[in-house]
Amino acid sequence: MGGGPSRRRSGGAVRARTAGGGGRGVTAIHRRAGRSRTLVARAALVSLVVAAGCGISPDTAPRDIDLAAAGVDQRSTNPQAAIGEGRVFFVVQEGGVPSRLVSVSRDVDAAAERGDPTSVLDALLDGPNTAERSNEITTLLPVGLDALGVSTRPGGVVVVDLTEPFGELTGQTLVVALAQIVHTISEVGGVNGVRITVEGESRAWPDAIGTQQSDPLTVFDYPGLVRSTQPAFPAIPND
Repeated sequence: MGGGPSRRRSGGAVRARTAGGGGRGVTAIHRRAGRSRTLVARAALVSLVVAAGCGISPDTAPRDIDLAAAGVDQRSTNPQAAIGEGRVFFVVQEGGVPSRLVSVSRDVDAAAERGDPTSVLDALLDGPNTAERSNEITTLLPVGLDALGVSTRPGGVVVVDLTEPFGELTGQTLVVALAQIVHTISEVGGVNGVRITVEGESRAWPDAIGTQQSDPLTVFDYPGLVRSTQPAFPAIPND
């Protein structure tokens, strides 16, 4: 109405006219449309140049990709074989005697995350690697020691059946070796105790102060054996 703006729809198109504007509004629209078409064309040209430079050509049909040739770690494609990080406990000397536990990292499978300690126990029985031994990290578990079985009982008690060499350990060597196993297996979630048998035979085992324990062993039976990773407290200045 009057001299105000008016709009007319025809075939879905909308055209605007302003007073005194004449064809300027239409010309501006045409310029913007032309500029947009130019930008789109330039973007398409850049995409074609990049694709040509990379030597990428589309496949005409689906094909399998060789993950190994592509440098992909195929273990990550199987959640059952996923790799995580666990801790096992070896031994370092204190006062010239191998008597203090120290933890090191090891790759473990996904079963450890579900409460299966088999992989961490295997890593413990394998012993320190070359680099660790060069740093005077050792183990008091006998050479050739094997696990005959590992099972989890109700209440989070893990039963570990070992071969006879473990039963031949005595004294402080036995105490530290027990602590290695108990601390390592207790790193697995849901473990509340460890029962160790030898060739299927149940035995009582000494705790850190030499008391024979017939109940499942816990880390609280071996306090103070793990070397602290905390820095020493600074000296308190005198007043």
